[in-house]
Amino acid sequence: MKTKNVLLRTLLLVLTVPVLIACQPDYSKHIEVLNDIDASTQYSLYEKLDDMDNSKPIKSGDLGIEFVQCLENYSNEWNPGEAKEKYYLEINGYKSKHYYTLRANERKIESISLWEEKFEYGFRDGKPLLKVSCSLNDLKG
Repeated sequence: MKTKNVLLRTLLLVLTVPVLIACQPDYSKHIEVLNDIDASTQYSLYEKLDDMDNSKPIKSGDLGIEFVQCLENYSNEWNPGEAKEKYYLEINGYKSKHYYTLRANERKIESISLWEEKFEYGFRDGKPLLKVSCSLNDLKG
């Protein structure tokens, strides 16, 4: 009986661990962005995608230390609530440009997602959705 319990526990562990590992989000793209920016990196913030195409940001300037620290303190957002506001952030990194969709409520950023790809007429939003705790006011400019 004891051997049977040990075998069942072992089997359960062997079957569960790969599932848990497979559920871990891939943060590598976001980490690449973090390695390509600092507080003096330039950004442009847009309220609409059309504004991005027409180079009409609502705010631009240096990211600032507070916002960079916010980007560094992220976790996976498994169950995002409804965001009333959506913004589009273009970051001019040292090696390349990076694009995020920011989901916010009353200018408080709830979650962000890095774009996988930007097209002429849109973008493909990436995964994972990252939970952050910062404000649009943390952006300098």
